[in-house]
Amino acid sequence: MKNYKVYLFLFFCFMAGFLFTALAYLGMWEPLKIGLSSLSWWLYILICIASFYVTLFIHEMTHFLVFYFMHVKLRALYLTIFIFYKSKKGWRFTIDPHLWILFGGLVVPDLDKIDSDEKYDKTIDAFSKSLIGAPIATISFALITFISFFFILAFSTSPLFIAISFVSFVFITLLSLIYIRSFSIATQHIFGDFAAHKKVKEDPWFQLAQLIQYQSFSLENHDFNTYLFNRAVKLLNTLDRFSSQLFKIMLLSYYFEGVNYNNQASDETLHEMISKLNARSFGRAEHGLFCAYELAIYKYHIGHVDKSYQIYQQIQKIKYKDVDEKLLTYQKNRFEHITHLAYHEAFLNDPKHVYNDHMWIFKHIYDASKDHYSEHMQQKIQNYACIVDLNKEKNNV
Repeated sequence: MKNYKVYLFLFFCFMAGFLFTALAYLGMWEPLKIGLSSLSWWLYILICIASFYVTLFIHEMTHFLVFYFMHVKLRALYLTIFIFYKSKKGWRFTIDPHLWILFGGLVVPDLDKIDSDEKYDKTIDAFSKSLIGAPIATISFALITFISFFFILAFSTSPLFIAISFVSFVFITLLSLIYIRSFSIATQHIFGDFAAHKKVKEDPWFQLAQLIQYQSFSLENHDFNTYLFNRAVKLLNTLDRFSSQLFKIMLLSYYFEGVNYNNQASDETLHEMISKLNARSFGRAEHGLFCAYELAIYKYHIGHVDKSYQIYQQIQKIKYKDVDEKLLTYQKNRFEHITHLAYHEAFLNDPKHVYNDHMWIFKHIYDASKDHYSEHMQQKIQNYACIVDLNKEKNNV
């Protein structure tokens, strides 16, 4: 890997030297040098910003257009702080300065209800083509910029125009190289376009988790998706044993959501696997905390009150990694309220106590309070009692 980087560096040095020599030999260096010396410092900054947004726009707009031509509706287009989003009254535009943290963009599809294998496969195909289309557009734009610069250099007589073209070419090339490098990033939570494209094509866990996540951004109010629920059940039933991998936890959480809050019947086969789980089965990350509490609520929901409270006690003893104290308090109070251990209605209904993590990014297209309020509904009170032999107790006295 180190040799590869050395060879790449030497190649770029060679190309830079070759380019400079060619420009000097052909008499093109002098007008370029004159043009560069005439550029004000603020023009460099302006060209850099313009190059960034043009490159970003082409990349994200390709995602957008591929979805459009694949007959998938669109909900939002993010370009750092600039947001184009669709409401019930039509398309809107807003600026959110907090979104500088993105330092990029994203496209949010507006998925119709997926209730058949045909619709599922069609939607996955649209995601796949969108994910591969945008990187191709980015690379193509960089090549077009490269070719255009040399045409301008060869035929333009304006040193200023040549200089602006050269600076734009340099910035767009550097930005494109950064994008290209990011396309292959793959972590537990972040996937570049190439990595995500591969996962969408090959990983059914990733596929289903993405569709479940994106359906929450739909402009239409869909009921709980029974088709996706049943698909999650089938996938979970293929496991010999459960692991704390993110997408498996997401699908198990969706299963708990269906059973605990949306009147879905528990699956007998899956119940056998779940019976072997405890609070430590999901790891110490944020999604593990959420799923552990859902497991405890599931146990309460099916009448295993003692098991529910045991898991609750286990959770209190686990030292969760990098989990906000606000989330720990919120989940603890939510569980106690739902299972009638205590009553925290005022706390749970106060928006300032609701932990949204990264979901604030989508505040213009997603109302998190609706989901939270529905998950604050108390479960049916379960009988939690033991038989006491009063005669035996009397004799002991």
